[in-house]
Amino acid sequence: MSDNSLQDPSFFPPGVVDQNGRRIRPGSMVRFADSDNFVTAEVVSWVADGVSLFADANNRDDGEWYVRHPSEIERIDIEATNSLTAGEFIVESDGPTTVIIQCIGTRDLVMIPTSGTSEYGLQPPENYPSLREWSESTLQIIEAMSQDLQRDVLRTAFQVPIIERVLQEAVLPRVIEQLVLITTDQEKQHPQDTIFCARIIELWLQAHGHVVGRGEPNMSRRWIHNVTVWSISHLPHVVDAVTHRMKSEIETWTNNCERIVVVHGGGTPAMNTSVLIASAHFTDKVVRHVQVPDVHRGTGEMQPLIEFDLSDLPVLGQAIKRN
Repeated sequence: MSDNSLQDPSFFPPGVVDQNGRRIRPGSMVRFADSDNFVTAEVVSWVADGVSLFADANNRDDGEWYVRHPSEIERIDIEATNSLTAGEFIVESDGPTTVIIQCIGTRDLVMIPTSGTSEYGLQPPENYPSLREWSESTLQIIEAMSQDLQRDVLRTAFQVPIIERVLQEAVLPRVIEQLVLITTDQEKQHPQDTIFCARIIELWLQAHGHVVGRGEPNMSRRWIHNVTVWSISHLPHVVDAVTHRMKSEIETWTNNCERIVVVHGGGTPAMNTSVLIASAHFTDKVVRHVQVPDVHRGTGEMQPLIEFDLSDLPVLGQAIKRN
């Protein structure tokens, strides 16, 4: 987790929409009329009179700040080239109770070689014939450590880049009811199975003070009441098969919440599609989609998260039978 995670959170209210009824969040690009010109700007924060906006003409030194009521701005779907909100800790004030569901893939757990990792027997993934074997061996080594050493190693030698950014930057309540990590653990073992990666990620979340009642709670972090690791054992690349498996589970995961946040992260395309379909088709919850983009191709800058509620996209809702 970057040092940015140790700052005070920026609070943003739920349900903020532009003049066309489209939801906006920190990081959204918008435009508005100023005198006789249209200004393009990034939503940065919420202030007493509306939203604080930053218009970056050439770079941050030349930019201008504005405050506008949401009814005066229009969301536009373009990329920010130099985002101010990437890395900020953003908390949704008085938002609905929330469950996050994320599929775990090969990009969700990263080991950072340090001078001490080999001393404990930890080796990078490239030293193993498969991701499954590396993660299984790594989990066994971590679980055998003392509690203090385990916490230190997890904090210094591992990153979970997708979940890190969601917990840091997504416009979500301070406390998440449940985080569901969907993995693969196939009957015929596959080299890229992620079940043990998810177990390491669960320990990482505890070590960083994200899990209520486990480790040392940190006021500068988002908290999670419960982490669930759930595995798919058959046909993770087939949408029908994965959706059918989730049908019997998703109500249990989301029983005590008002909103499901589906993170478009790792896992197979079928897994990510199935989570979205199951959330919309087999529950009556508000469904939010969160995408964690790569760095901007032109500038190399980190880009803000892309978030939308299913109600923002009625065509998609109709396609998956959600009115």
